[in-house]
Amino acid sequence: MEKWKDVLVSVSSQEGDDDPPMRMLLPGRLSYQGTHCLLQYKERIDEEGTEETEVKMHLSPKQVMMMRSGNYGTSMVFSKGKRFESQYHTPYGDFPFSVYTTRLEAELSEEQGLAKMDYQMDMGNNSLTRRTMMVGYMLQNASS
Repeated sequence: MEKWKDVLVSVSSQEGDDDPPMRMLLPGRLSYQGTHCLLQYKERIDEEGTEETEVKMHLSPKQVMMMRSGNYGTSMVFSKGKRFESQYHTPYGDFPFSVYTTRLEAELSEEQGLAKMDYQMDMGNNSLTRRTMMVGYMLQNASS
């Protein structure tokens, strides 16, 4: 049975080396299960902050899986040296993409954790961008 705890989630994403990173600090929930954990949080995806998408992540030292639901749903798998293909679902149609992970580092514990991923994202057959994403969490209180 999964035991969930309240955490503060930090998400940082950067495209290339020249653009400034996008950063978010969000409330979330964590279920730590030994060598891996499940993390859930909600992101606001429009400029007005009115549309949310739920994000579920499965984090382990060798692989990170991320699923987004809602109007902009997708799934991604980050595993060093591996390519993952998926669809990005939007109200305007579905777009195929792939990610190739060049670096994955994850340090996870019951109180806090951090996963760092460097990856290449391709839309169709065109090389699009080099990206870096960091997802961290920190336990908010021990009474959850």
